[in-house]
Order: sequence, then structure tokens, then C-alpha cells
Amino acid sequence: MRAAVLIAPETFEIRELPRPQPGSDEVLIRVTACAVCGTDLRIFRHGHAKVQLPAVIGHEIVGVVEELGAGLQDRHLPYTAGQKVMITPGIACGLCDNCLRGRFCTDKTAIGYHHPGGFAEYVLVPARGVLTNILPLPDPLPAGQEAADYTPAEPLACALNGLEQLGELPLSGSALVVGAGAIGVMMAKLLARRGLGCIALADLSAARLALAERLLPAATTLINNAAEDLPGRTNLITGGTGFDLVVVACSSPEMQEQALDLAGLYGRILFFAGLPPGRSSIRFDSNRLHYRLISVHGTYGSTIYQNRLAVRLIAGGFTRGICDSRYSLEGIDDAFRNALTGSSLKTVIEI
Repeated sequence: MRAAVLIAPETFEIRELPRPQPGSDEVLIRVTACAVCGTDLRIFRHGHAKVQLPAVIGHEIVGVVEELGAGLQDRHLPYTAGQKVMITPGIACGLCDNCLRGRFCTDKTAIGYHHPGGFAEYVLVPARGVLTNILPLPDPLPAGQEAADYTPAEPLACALNGLEQLGELPLSGSALVVGAGAIGVMMAKLLARRGLGCIALADLSAARLALAERLLPAATTLINNAAEDLPGRTNLITGGTGFDLVVVACSSPEMQEQALDLAGLYGRILFFAGLPPGRSSIRFDSNRLHYRLISVHGTYGSTIYQNRLAVRLIAGGFTRGICDSRYSLEGIDDAFRNALTGSSLKTVIEI
């Protein structure tokens, strides 16, 4: 099979690899498309503790069920051979205390990290993921949709998980999302669905804001914080009270620090994006957090249920227009460099 193998930082090589053979309780997926995630970009540039090079990465995967292991032939599965599916990459053990309490697994492995990923013609789903991590797409797909349109399901599920960490949000309240990538756009749209009346989206790139604007509710306020004073705009938008919610959807220590200055009394802050290696410590005014009763929340990943919900949202058109840049597997180097420039919202590799 053809595969894009990351052989060194910022270097892919297209190779012919043996097609995976499913074991008795494994499932082989023929990959249709795999989108580029912000984490993929960090692996591409800096590596990752859970990824040993050379490696096939990629975890925002859709495809077709190609082959069921011999031990699954008589099992009741939620999909059949030939069916279009998405793969949820994080594979839980199902046995640890966190699994039994409905939380993130402490013994989780992931496709695209511990297991070969989706920038290849085929990907193998390990035995403990075959009942939970392969989710059927609508059959038939809604008019105007194709399977690749479902590659944002996993990041959308992560956005849903982030909002779940915050609990109830004030109806008609205010929110600022910093980072106008695919996650930032989806987060802003989800907040509008939750009933927040004032939503602002900030980014350092005017071009990125222009891409986001076409997908957002007309009432969304766009802020180019490379050219505008973000605290000053915050005061104008909120009447000097600060935002009820600040979502930092960009990998910026400075923005995480500044979030405390943008949140109002009883404000909540959500750190969505991880920080680069060596820059993961930040400084903040503890008294501001203390006396303004601010809550800071961290988030990553998603649950199986949130992925199922994401598929339903996409079927209803929620992410229409997000996948705005598509490349072949042979063009993966150009795809990653395009994604690094921020000149598109979501880059998809079609296999």
C-alpha cells in the first residue's frame, strides 16, 4: 500500500508498505481521507513523545470497512464490510477506574500515535477498538456531502468536550474565542447554539479571519489582534466588564496569560490548545483570578459519545465549508506547509 511516512522532522517520504493483515479480532479500513490536525503539525515540526520515527501519522480518518478479522465474522457489529465509517482515534482499555467512571482512559492508545495512522491507503483498528471506535457514517450521505466532509468529526468532538468542561453558560452571555482555525470557528458556532448573545473571534491573521467570517453567524465580532488592542476591544464590546468566557484555541503562552485580563467577574477560561515543547509554563496574576472569581479549565480529546454527536452535527451541515483545502497523498508535503501558513481552515489528504 502507499503511505506517507514521516522519516524526520518536516520530511515525509511516500513509500510502498505491506498492506496490513487484520488479526482475528481486528478490522482493516480502506482510507478515503485523513485531515491534518494541529497536533499533526506539531509532530511534523517538533516530534512527539508517543511517536517513534519513521511513522505513519494522521488520526482524523474516514474510510470504508475493507475486511473483518476471522473472529468477527459472527459478531454483532454496528457496521458491515463495505460501509463508510469514521475512526475515533483514542482507544480506551475499558477496564481502568477512569473508563468505568466514564472518564478518559489512563491506559489509552491512539491511532496515529501508538498505532499507524491514516496518511496511508489502509489503517488497522486494534481489537479493543472494533466495538467502540468505528462509527458508521449516514447511509446514504446527505445530498451534497461526501465521506471526506466527515474528517472534522474528531476535532468537533474535542470542541464539544471542551464546552462540556465548562458546565452551564450564561444565556445571552459573552464569549471571546482566540484562534480562527477550524477549532475556533467550530467553537464559536457551538457557543452561538448554546445561546450566548455576544461572540467575538480574534486572530493575528486578517486572511484567516476572512476565511472564518463566511462560516460564522453574521453577528460575530471579528478582531485582528495583530492590528488592534485586544484588551481595548474587549472593554468596548463588553462595556468594561470583560467576557463571561474566553477560549484560547491557539498554541500561545502569551495568549493564555492575557486571557485572565480579558475575562470578567465569574469569568471562565478554557485552554483548548497545548503549548509547544519548552514553552508550557505561563505566568499570571493570581490575585486577578482570586478576586474576580475566575475559573480556568483545561481540555483535550473526546469521548465516543461526543464523536457520535459530531457525526450527527456534520450530517446536518454544521461544518459545511470547513474543509477548504484538499491534496493527494503525494502532495502531503505541500499540504502540511499550506496548513502551517494558516491559509486554509482545514486541510484534507484524499487517498
